Amino acid sequence: MVASFLAGILGGWLSAAGPPVILYGYATMPAASAQRFLIRTFLLSVLIKMFTYTYTGLWHVEIFAWAFVCFIFILISTGIGHRIALHLPSDRLSRIAWMVFTVMGLMLFIRTLLQVSLSRFFS
Repeated sequence: MVASFLAGILGGWLSAAGPPVILYGYATMPAASAQRFLIRTFLLSVLIKMFTYTYTGLWHVEIFAWAFVCFIFILISTGIGHRIALHLPSDRLSRIAWMVFTVMGLMLFIRTLLQVSLSRFFS
């Protein structure tokens, strides 16, 4: 419940709902179950966003072109990540994932602090 609350807050505020959901998945489920849970969760999230954006008219040709380019890079990086994960022990992979999430969280926090302080300075 806490992860859902944090994901909602971070998703609405920073468009960064992923980290709390990912941490919840890996903290409460076996790795294989967590992976299936995360794939389904983010797929549903993307489908809802795509429907909403299409319905409100926010999609246009340039958006689809950039989405296609990004999709290609996502497929490539997912394949690379999967191959790397196959050769790493699960405890080491888990440690790497936690470090990446921590760095991402710190970067979001620092970026937000800088934006708030700069907006106050220049207003």
